[in-house]
Amino acid sequence: MTRWAHYSQPEDRRENTLTHSLDSVILAAVMLKIEDEQGVGSQIDHSKILLTAAIHDFGEGTIGDVAYRVKNDPRVRDALGAIEKEEVYKIFEGLSPSLREMFLQAYDVVEQDSVGGEFFNAVECVGYVFFAITQLEATDLKFVEVLKRQHSKLVELGKKFASVRVLYLEPYKEYVEKLIQTPE
Repeated sequence: MTRWAHYSQPEDRRENTLTHSLDSVILAAVMLKIEDEQGVGSQIDHSKILLTAAIHDFGEGTIGDVAYRVKNDPRVRDALGAIEKEEVYKIFEGLSPSLREMFLQAYDVVEQDSVGGEFFNAVECVGYVFFAITQLEATDLKFVEVLKRQHSKLVELGKKFASVRVLYLEPYKEYVEKLIQTPE
């Protein structure tokens, strides 16, 4: 059974873990190319970021999707994170030590305070906003909340990563700021 991120969405507009991960890999590849051309691409391990994008939600894929607001609730955040991590570690148990290490290092990028960790955070934030904008363009105004949560993070990440500036700030910053200022 597939668990959908947005249960109330019509089936043709729902995003599942697999499509989110694929979108993340493609977006990461685009952002890495932009960083290579304009920013700090040489400071980022490209293959690790692409692998991270592919596997970052494996834990969610095994236990099911949890709404963003619940996942970030302080009462459950740490416990849920630990369960997801346990599930991911189980997935890679049967691999050779070197393969297991490669996958676990990529999975752990998400939590790292490093250029790679920050960059992957930028990939996730840009991905959330792109998905929300698509939904908003289909007149689903509840996705304004996604913009409110991600916008300030992206403004900060844009100071470091050219790809955030090119893909988000330059084309969407003013549009998003108008949307998040408008009373619902």
